[in-house]
Amino acid sequence: MRTIMRTLVLGMSVIVLIGLNACNTAKPIAKVENSTAVEVPFTERKFKTDDKFFRATGPGTSPDIGAAKRIAIFTAKANLLTFVNSISNTVSDQYMDQSNFTDKKEYKSKFEEFTRTVSKRSISNLYLTHEKTFKSGNEYTTYVVLEVSKEDVINGFKSAISEERLTSLKVDKERFENIFNQEMKKYE
Repeated sequence: MRTIMRTLVLGMSVIVLIGLNACNTAKPIAKVENSTAVEVPFTERKFKTDDKFFRATGPGTSPDIGAAKRIAIFTAKANLLTFVNSISNTVSDQYMDQSNFTDKKEYKSKFEEFTRTVSKRSISNLYLTHEKTFKSGNEYTTYVVLEVSKEDVINGFKSAISEERLTSLKVDKERFENIFNQEMKKYE
């Protein structure tokens, strides 16, 4: 019985040692010296959202220069819409917390739907402010910067709030705008 136990322990030890040794034979990660730094355009602060404008960048790569630009614009629009929705949801949450609504869950659901609609409408007033295109081999890579003014977004909210179908939200436009402006000041 002792011999069997010793054999079993010895066998298990050999298996553990082989397993540990296998872990030590992992391939090394590529060295930094063999890497090339890539400079991505439009990463400076002036191309970011501030207290006056929502801004977003986007890259696009394609063998067709026009397609590269369209992809870049599509990516930047998606980034911008995501950011505007995020700010709008934060503002609506703060607005809702400061208001006395009997059914906050129903209000939040209606307001989120409203926010998505207004954000999409606001994106229609955006401008392409910067563009750079690079060629590498047979492919073009285009980077763009899009922006929409804070005022356009706020005016979109105000006009949508004024529409007859949204009177059930009972939104105080001035208070909503004040909260919105406070949130945007975080990006100065």
